[in-house]
Amino acid sequence: MLPTHSAKQGELKELRELLIRLGRRLRLRDGLLTASRTLWWAVLAAALVQLLARLTPLERAWLWSLAPFGLWAVLVLGHALLRPMPLLRVARRCDAELSLKERLSTAVALQPTFQPLVVSAVEPSILPVSHSSLLHLQLHDTLSTTRAIQPRQAFPLRVAGRSLLLAAVLCAATIALAVIPNPMDAVLQERVAVRQAAQETARKIEELRETIASEDTELDDEQRAELLRQLAELARKLRENPGQREQALADLSALEETLRRQLEPGAEARQAALEQLAANLAKLAGQQQTDEQESLNQAAQALADLAAQMGEMDAAQREALATTLQQMASQAAATDPALAQALSALAEATRQGDTDAAAQAAQNGAQALRQAESDLAMQRTLARALNSLQNGRQTVARAGQGQGQGQATTGQSGQGQQGQNQGQQGQGQRAGGPGGTQARTLPPGNASGRAQDPNRPNKPVDVGELPSVYVPRERGEGSGEEEFIPGQEGSEGQTETRQQEGPLPGAETAVLVPYSQVYYEYLETAAQAMEREYIPASLKDYVREYFSRLEP
Repeated sequence: MLPTHSAKQGELKELRELLIRLGRRLRLRDGLLTASRTLWWAVLAAALVQLLARLTPLERAWLWSLAPFGLWAVLVLGHALLRPMPLLRVARRCDAELSLKERLSTAVALQPTFQPLVVSAVEPSILPVSHSSLLHLQLHDTLSTTRAIQPRQAFPLRVAGRSLLLAAVLCAATIALAVIPNPMDAVLQERVAVRQAAQETARKIEELRETIASEDTELDDEQRAELLRQLAELARKLRENPGQREQALADLSALEETLRRQLEPGAEARQAALEQLAANLAKLAGQQQTDEQESLNQAAQALADLAAQMGEMDAAQREALATTLQQMASQAAATDPALAQALSALAEATRQGDTDAAAQAAQNGAQALRQAESDLAMQRTLARALNSLQNGRQTVARAGQGQGQGQATTGQSGQGQQGQNQGQQGQGQRAGGPGGTQARTLPPGNASGRAQDPNRPNKPVDVGELPSVYVPRERGEGSGEEEFIPGQEGSEGQTETRQQEGPLPGAETAVLVPYSQVYYEYLETAAQAMEREYIPASLKDYVREYFSRLEP
C-alpha cells in the first residue's frame, strides 16, 4: 500500500529538518576549528604592531593592536555563517564521518525536492513529492537512521592544539611588548605637548586677530585685511598641526620673518618726534596740553588754528612763528619728509602773510600727520603681532621639554616664589609712592630668577637695610633756585645764615630714593616696553637676566 501524499510530505519535511540540524552542528564545528587554526595570525599581527610602536612613534598602539583581532573575528564569523552548505554536502559529510553507507546522500540525490535546499534560517518551500514506492522505502530507511543521530555526540567540537599553542606564545610576547616601557612614549608625550602648545598659540593668535579687527585705529584697510588673513592662515595651520614641532616652528618663523621685513627700525624714534612736534604745535596754537595719543590727533587742528591766527599777527610775530615752524620742519625732515615739506611751506606762507597758501600748507600738514599716524599704528600692530608670534614660537619650542624636572621642583620653587612675592609686596607698601607696586615680573613666558632655584631659597628682606640710590630729577627741576643753608651758632650767640644759588644753573640735582622703589619703577617700564615694542628674543633674555640680578 502506497503512502499518501501528505505522509510522504511529512517524512520529507522531517528529514530536511534533521539535515538542517546536522548542518548547523557542522557549521559550528568548522567555525571553531577555523578560528583555532587562524588565531595565531591575528596575534602575530598584534605583536608586529607593538614592535612597530617601539621603532616609530605610533599613537594609540593598543587600539591598533586590537584591530587585527576584530578583523579576524569578522572573517571567521563570516566564513562560518555565510559559507554555502547545501543539504547534499551535509548528507555526504554525515555519511563519510558516521559510516552510513551513503544513505543520506542517496536520499537527497534521489529526491528532487532536496536539491535547491540549503542549511539556513530561511524555510524553503516544499516541492511536490514523488510517489514511487522504491523512493519511499529508501526515504523511510534513511529517516529512521537519521533520527538516531545525536549531533553533539556524532560531531564533537575540535580545535587545532598546535595553532593555539603558537597563538599563546605570540600573545605572551605581545603582552610583554605592551607592558615593558616603550622609549617611543616620551616622543608621543612630546608630540601631545607640542600639539597642545600649537593649539594654545593658535588661540592667542585668534584673540590678537579679533582685537586688531575690532580696534578703531588709523590702520589702512588693505594692510589690516592682509595682516588678518595672514594671522588666520597661521592659526589654521597650527590647529591642524599633528604635533610636529619643526613644522609649527617653520610656520611661525615664516610669518614672523614676513612681518619683520615690514617693520621700520626707527618707528619708536619717529613716534617720539611726532609726539614732541604735536606738543609744540599745540603750544604754539594755544591749545591745552593733552596726553600723547590725543596730541597726535589734535596736531592737525593746531596747524589749522595757526593758519587762521596768522591774519591777526603783526610782521614780528609772523617772523617768529615762521622761524619756529622752520625749525620744526628741519627736525621732522629726517623722519617725515612730507610733514617737513608742509611745515616749511607753512613757515614760508606765514612769513609772507599769504593766508591761502598757509591754509593749503596746513591741510597738507594735516594729511601728512594722518599718514604718519597710520604708518605708526601699523608699526605698533606689527610689533604686537611679532611679540605674539615670538612668544608662541618659544612656547612651541619648549613644549614637552623638562616636564619631569619641572614637576620634581614645583613644590620647592613654588614656596620660594610665594615668599618672594610676599617680600616684594611688603617692600612696596613700606617704600610708598607710586613706584614699586605695579610690576613684579617681566612679560610672561620666560620668567627667571632666584625664586625658581630650589637650591637657593629666598631670605626675608628688610627694606630698611637697603641703601638709597642716586636718581636724577627731571632736567630743570630744582635747578637755579635759591637755597637756604642754616649755620652753626657763633661765639657771640648769633646764628649765621647765607643764601646762594645752585652750583650750576640748569644742572641736574641729585636725590636719594629707596632702591626697591627705583627697581620696580624701572622693571615696570622695561616690561611695558617689551610688550609694546618688538624686541628679539635673545635681547629679551638679556633684559630679564639684568633685572633678575638686580632684584632686591
